[in-house]
Amino acid sequence: MERRQEQPRSAPPWSPYLAGGLTGLALTLCAFFADRQFGVTPFYSWLTKCCGLLIYQRGLRAADEFGRLVIKPNWFATFAVGIIVGAALAAWLFNDFKWQGVPDTWRKRFGPSVVKRMVWGFIGGFIALMGVRMAFGCPSGLGLSGMVVLSASGFIGFAAMFLGGVIMASILYPPGCDTRGRGES
Repeated sequence: MERRQEQPRSAPPWSPYLAGGLTGLALTLCAFFADRQFGVTPFYSWLTKCCGLLIYQRGLRAADEFGRLVIKPNWFATFAVGIIVGAALAAWLFNDFKWQGVPDTWRKRFGPSVVKRMVWGFIGGFIALMGVRMAFGCPSGLGLSGMVVLSASGFIGFAAMFLGGVIMASILYPPGCDTRGRGES
């Protein structure tokens, strides 16, 4: 895969305080006006049910069972698609969009192998999935939506998720590990 030449950004990056404040405002508006929470876990449960019923319908030819499933857009599906569209739009607006098999930070720390990245990505995703299923939901959804309604579990869940991220980052990228391309450690 060819490396793209770095081009100057078309706009300065957003302040993390502004982005965080806008996220909080969007969460609050959703909770207050739409009576909805942020999160995509219910979408994946719904998608899994759709796939399972498709397989069931094909295998047993039970068209009446499949016919009972209503496949239509819902709040969580809209949110899941919005995450992808919003991320792509932000990357395009800041001239930061590129296709990569292996992110630069990973390449500098663990090498250029796409297969190795995919295997570890799958393992990490599986572990995260098991944690989400054991907790009956996603910690980011619990944290963000819970903090908006001032739920103690939301604050505790978000703090635990943040702490887990810091611990994992310090294991994968220990102090002294150069991931910015200024030389090898």
